[in-house]
Amino acid sequence: MRPIGEGVWQLDAFPSHAVNAYLVDDILFDCRTRWSAPSILRQLRAHPVSTLAITHAHPDHWGAAGAISAARDIPVVCHEHDADAVAGRAPAAPAGFVVRLGRATCEGPSCRDVRPLRAGETVGDFTVIHTPGHTRGHVVYFRERDGVAVVGDIFNTMHMWTRRVRLGEPPAHLSDSIEENRRSVLKLKELRPRLVLPGHGPPLKDMGRLDEFVSAPHWHAAREATKKPGSAVA
Repeated sequence: MRPIGEGVWQLDAFPSHAVNAYLVDDILFDCRTRWSAPSILRQLRAHPVSTLAITHAHPDHWGAAGAISAARDIPVVCHEHDADAVAGRAPAAPAGFVVRLGRATCEGPSCRDVRPLRAGETVGDFTVIHTPGHTRGHVVYFRERDGVAVVGDIFNTMHMWTRRVRLGEPPAHLSDSIEENRRSVLKLKELRPRLVLPGHGPPLKDMGRLDEFVSAPHWHAAREATKKPGSAVA
């Protein structure tokens, strides 16, 4: 495991940064695919783990959850809108060939102990921020005291195929709504994070790059939406 902050580790994987899992204090955030369970359990052998917190119900983020939860006797938590998928009671959304292929290749055993979360609840020192768009139940876990944010797939910091480091949006064909996801990114920005831990790509510490990312012209509609009365980020 690689330390990236006080009490914050990024778990090793190959290729590096392709699909991430993090240990922050005693909370494991995301756990990659079913094939990652042995490696993750080996890396966590000397570390106490109280909870496995899932950012969203795509199988590259929770595929190993059933095996890890059973081996370490820990609960799995995720937003209530994604809980049925993580528990194996419903398919991941959106429907389509790529998601079906991902389920077939990445999902492991379903989780016996899945505890649904709602916005504003806490997991350890982290507040659950509902950030829909990529999935209905996508969340960011945010720790206010030091600005650590585990952000799943609301954006990535590396191109998956070229491995070029840059900020990018999740694929539209794997998302419920790109416009809603953009509003969720703006919600994160308003929290003023200082260390962002994405699901794909290296950790982000330079928030100036996030400012530049959301200033692009195609973000105009999302920015305008956040200015309307009653907006979650207004």
